[in-house]
Amino acid sequence: MSVLKNLSSNICRLRTAQGFTQQSFAEHIGMEYKYFQKIESGRRRNIELKTIEKIAKGLKIEPWQLIRPPL
Repeated sequence: MSVLKNLSSNICRLRTAQGFTQQSFAEHIGMEYKYFQKIESGRRRNIELKTIEKIAKGLKIEPWQLIRPPL
């Protein structure tokens, strides 16, 4: 599985486990909904590290946890 697939899969899994919709989570972290939707769907490439850090902080995890293979 690629890093991008790991990222999108982990974001979706962790976001839903915490009860967020895509839109509510995007608002929670101060990100535009459409931009977040592209990241989570894997359609957005070239994601900046600060964006990954922002998402990780919103999920209350470390950034590296977003790119590791799902358990």
